[in-house]
Amino acid sequence: MKLTSLTKIMAAIPTITLLVGSCCLYTGSVTARETLPDSQTGDTSARVHATESGQGKTHISADLMITHQLSDAREVDDETLFSIDLWFDHQFDNWGIFSHLEHSKTPKSLGVSSVFVDANADSSSALGLGGQGGIQLSELFIYGDITSGEWRLGLSHIAGLTSTSKVANNEIDQFMSAGLVNDLSIAVPDFALSAYFQSKQDDTPFRYRLLLSSSDGIAEQNSSSYGRLFDPWADDKGWFAAGEWLINSGAYNTGLGYWRNTGKNAVADKGVYLTVDYTDNNHGGNIRFGQADATKDNIRQFMAASYQYQWAQDWFGVGYTVSRYETADSEAINIGGGGSRFNPGSPGQADRILRQLEVYYRLRLVDGLSLTPSIQWTDSMSLPTLDKPLDGNFWIFSLRFRGHL
Repeated sequence: MKLTSLTKIMAAIPTITLLVGSCCLYTGSVTARETLPDSQTGDTSARVHATESGQGKTHISADLMITHQLSDAREVDDETLFSIDLWFDHQFDNWGIFSHLEHSKTPKSLGVSSVFVDANADSSSALGLGGQGGIQLSELFIYGDITSGEWRLGLSHIAGLTSTSKVANNEIDQFMSAGLVNDLSIAVPDFALSAYFQSKQDDTPFRYRLLLSSSDGIAEQNSSSYGRLFDPWADDKGWFAAGEWLINSGAYNTGLGYWRNTGKNAVADKGVYLTVDYTDNNHGGNIRFGQADATKDNIRQFMAASYQYQWAQDWFGVGYTVSRYETADSEAINIGGGGSRFNPGSPGQADRILRQLEVYYRLRLVDGLSLTPSIQWTDSMSLPTLDKPLDGNFWIFSLRFRGHL
């Protein structure tokens, strides 16, 4: 471990605290919320419940997250990134409008988040042309409630509407590894035009979700043209559709889904997934499994397991993921002494398997401020100067600071 980098992390904490404090402005007409906006979990019930009970009002929430990451790999640069999120939610009688504006810093080309592409799910969330960080309108949709369920229509965070979990579903307060936020086997666009419906759970434990969106979102088009984003019939675009059967049985919540992506540049065209949540008092666990008909060099099978425990107002979490890639290349550069993790398949084929582990502890400092150290392990990284993955044992150390208003 690089001791000088660890010293820099500790020395930066007072500065970060001062910066967050100066950014947290409060007005009496705004209701501050400690939890994530419901768009992150695909559940609009909290907002709709407020309107039904006559408590409709304007909610404005803001986040500042600063993350420092370093690795024991000599080829990788230490990296400090920040992101700013602003959520606006206005409720009318039985419907509302929601928007999400975000800004992120440009990642280093040899930084931790670039070399270990799944190590920081919060990085690169608002990049424009040339991979430069900037400001982005990520979500803008209307939502509401009808007799049979909840709906939303507009620009939405699509990954937050499939294979959701209360334990492993947001990189702000839970895990940073992308595989412990979403099912990586689902070829889902990031922020795209969509229509979504989730049925109500009346007297039975069963519900369902239906989702239809453009196959290309803001990240997939890699441009700042919102005109093209809002044109679902562009030449290379298709549709992403998903249906999910939900079962709520006491402490267990299960989701079984099927998805299809018809975009010309999709990394997979169809697949199935399963997610099982367990939450009881201070404990929570999640298991995910996904199978996809993937193209070369993309994930065709995904598995993840995670656990979290709450002490007072602090949280501990541990999670592990396994991703199996579809690839015709069985070679790797072994620099870690751990041996190759490429398994022979059918003639001319081989599967690359990537494993990741993360442990975090989220410490609540005061209302709206938290500090989360974490340790990640992975057995592969990708340098831009090489055309093959580096195969070994790599450790990533992170310190995440969140200020919430």
